[in-house]
Formats: sequence, C-alpha cells, structure tokens
Amino acid sequence: MQIRHSAPATNNNYTTDITVSDRSNRAVLSALTKDPSAVEALFTPGGQQAVLLPGQPLAWTSRAELEQVVSVKREGATDDRESYRYDSRSQRVLKASTQRTARSTQAQRVTYLPGLELRTHTNGNTLTQDLQVMTVGQAGRAQVRVLHWAAGKPDDLLNDRLRYSYDNLLGSSALEVDGAGNLISQEEYYPFGGTAVWAARNEVEASYKTVRYSGKERDATGLYYYGYRYYQPWAGRWLSADPAGTVDGLNLFRMVSNNPTTLVDKQGLVEEHANPPTNPWTPAIDYLARETDPAEQAEPVSVPAFTEDGLKAIFAQLNLQEGAAASPPTRAGRVENNAIILWERKKGDNDVVFYADFLGTGLAAFVTHGGDDGSLMNAQGQPRPAREVAEKDIKPWLEGIGYEEGKEFILLACSAGSTGAAREVARTLKKYQVRGYRKTIFVNAPQYMKKVNVSPFHCSTTLPTEKKSIFRRIFGKKGPFTDQPGRQLATYKVFDGAGRTIKQRNQSH
Repeated sequence: MQIRHSAPATNNNYTTDITVSDRSNRAVLSALTKDPSAVEALFTPGGQQAVLLPGQPLAWTSRAELEQVVSVKREGATDDRESYRYDSRSQRVLKASTQRTARSTQAQRVTYLPGLELRTHTNGNTLTQDLQVMTVGQAGRAQVRVLHWAAGKPDDLLNDRLRYSYDNLLGSSALEVDGAGNLISQEEYYPFGGTAVWAARNEVEASYKTVRYSGKERDATGLYYYGYRYYQPWAGRWLSADPAGTVDGLNLFRMVSNNPTTLVDKQGLVEEHANPPTNPWTPAIDYLARETDPAEQAEPVSVPAFTEDGLKAIFAQLNLQEGAAASPPTRAGRVENNAIILWERKKGDNDVVFYADFLGTGLAAFVTHGGDDGSLMNAQGQPRPAREVAEKDIKPWLEGIGYEEGKEFILLACSAGSTGAAREVARTLKKYQVRGYRKTIFVNAPQYMKKVNVSPFHCSTTLPTEKKSIFRRIFGKKGPFTDQPGRQLATYKVFDGAGRTIKQRNQSH
C-alpha cells in the first residue's frame, strides 16, 4: 500500500510505502518490514503498535495507554525518550522527555492543567526555562493564548504576548498573529497531517507553536495526541486500535475512513463531518427535554425524541418548518456494556445505538429515531430514507459480527412498524427478519440493558414500552405497570426479506 502526493507545479512529490498484514488491518511503514507475514509481530495482542520507526520501541500500560517512546536506544547508557502519564480517565496529564549529549542531559517536562500548561526545560540540574501557556479565550475556530515566562525568556521575545490562532475547516491551526494583527506563523498541511507549507517571521517565536494539525499538540516524536489515541501523520494511521470498536468500520486503524478532507476525529474515537449539515431533528429533542411528563422525568433515562403525534406536530409547536436551521449535530462514540453508541447529541442521549446481543437474547438491535415519513436517523445524526440507513449503517454492523442469515433483527425506532421504515429495512437487508415497533417507544439507556426484565415498575422494565391506546385508556384497561398505568409493553410487526408481515404482537397482556 502507498500514500502518494503529487504537486507538478512545485515538484514537491513523495511516496510513503506501507506494509499491511496478511491476517488483519494492521500495517506499518515498509521501513520496518516489507513482509506482510511479519507485521503482526510488530503489534501487541491488544492492537498497539510496538515499534514506531526503526530503532524506536514503544511501551504501553496495561490500560492500552502509550507510556514511552524511545527515540534513540543506547546499550548500557540512558536512552533518549519521551514518557507520558495519564489520569483515571486516561487523559494525558504529564509529558516528559530527555535527550543525552556528550556533556549533559537535556530534559523537558509539560504538566497539563485546565486552561494551563506548565513547561520547563532543564540542562542537567539547571533550570533553563519555565514557561506557562494559558488559553484565555476560544470562539469558533479561533483561540487566544498567553505565553508567560517565569524564567528563561528568549531575549528577542516579549513576555505575556498574546497569540491568536485561527483554524481551517478541519480544525488545524493555519494562522497565528499577535495582538496587532501581525503574522507570527502560517502553516498549511497535507491531507493526512504532514506540514506542506511553513512560514514565520521569527524562527524562535514560531517554535513555541504547539497546537497544529486538527488542533492537536504535536509531540517531539512527530505523533499527535488526540485524547484516546495517538496519530501518525506520515502513515495516515492510528498507533492503536479504535477503543470504540468498529464504530467507524472494520478497519480499526484507518484515519477518518481515508477521507481527511471532509471528516475529522476530535478525540481519536469516532469520526464526524468537519462541517456537518444542520439537524432538523434537534428542536424535537430540545422540546421533549422541556415537556416531559414529571413522572417520566423520575426515570433514570431520557424519553424518546418524538411524541405520539410525530415530528410534524413538534415542529408546528415550535413554529419551525421541517428542515429549518437548528444547532448542528455532534457525534460521540462510546462503548457501554454490550452497546456501541454511534451518535448522540450530548453524552447520555443515546440517540443511535447498536447492540450485538440485545438483553442477552442473542438478537442484534439498532436503536434510532423514526420520523412520520418513514425516515430514520443515521449514524451521523441525520434523518435519511430507511433504505439508506439500512444499507450504510445497519448492514455493515450485522455483517461485521457475522449475524446469522434468516435471524430476526430488532429495529428500535419510533413507529417504524407502521410508517414503512421497518418494512423498507427488511427489503434492503433481504436476508434478515426485521422487527419494527408500531408506535412511539421508550427504551432504557444502555447501562440498564443487561438482560430481559419485566417488572411491575416501568422504570425497571428493560423491554420497549409504549403508551396505551386511547380506547384502552377510555375503557379503563390497566397496563402492567403500577408506577406508569398509562403504558404497556410495545406492540410490533416482524417482516421478512420481501417486506411481508410474518409475525405481530397486537397488544400487551
């Protein structure tokens, strides 16, 4: 495999050769090995790369955190290395590096605090620089930082000088100016993160730029730290497997689906569009957050994003048209119990979720939102036709886990069994049976979904529920729940690959 860059106008061309394993998606620079059968030996069993470049071994913690990079290895003497420490959430709090020369040992240390970095340099036992970098403001694609030297300030730089950084569409720091608007540095990048153009008014001043590609810090090793993983810009690949699993596909090392011009990955966990379209479903979510029934608010999870009346009624009450501008969607990737959260507006919303084994039943399930027009929310938080969501978001997951042909698959989307969405998903998937629910359903959050539990208390029941019909309420038909008598176990239909109804559950008992 190769990465090729061609620029005929400047003759700035390069080719990077990469060797891919013959047994997996693991890969390394061909400088490490050209033998595909030898690639696996350059990784740990957990999918962490064990060697960065020739002669540069990597060490990992038991929590799959990069612990150390040895840049120069010496027999019987101190290695040149960069080491890292992390907090209980696996976020980096300390970086320390040492370089040995013939006469001394140089050491650098960075301590990360909220909005503040403490950077020190020492030569032997002598402190040569004590720098404090403060982030004092951030708005959109611009950040403001202050560099304060407590010791060791370069002679030609002013103390406490403001540095304004402006990002491009991908979040990469492209331009730095001072308080008067004068250029400090300008940088342009190759698609996968290498520096293509670099210009600065003062080399020493520009050397204090630490935030670069994707708005991340570039270490002395050349690696970029994203929060959950480290990135190799020269290879266009992550240094370790995706901790979120196959949330972005079966290749756990690929950077943003090999599409770095329109996709970004803000934490090394899950990709998203750099400039996402507005999400017309967001007002509905906001509305439900305000208008939830007090009894339902007491439950340990959020309610579905749609009322019994559907999207149109919600938009009408908000005086919005479908497709009207709303706050852009954000996407998160988390693994909780046996669930993979593919997208959520904010942490805890659980808008789009995939279960490989729903409630221990052995059946896979896809949790999402359903519209009155038969659309479904996709894994990017956008309402799309059901067949498109089936092809692009559901099918890869089922095939990825080797889901058995003919087996029932559960589509947990509001009204999918009555709007035609479940039928369309079944027709698209063809080889699976698809269960679709008839009404707006309530589904508990992943942390509570370990096994099937039907309780007299609605908040403890893990099966999907719905509101009782008006007829059943008028005639006093009691539901199974003492705390929510107006709710019942959800009704559904099951469709085969031709879209025919082969089974249905008409009402709760």
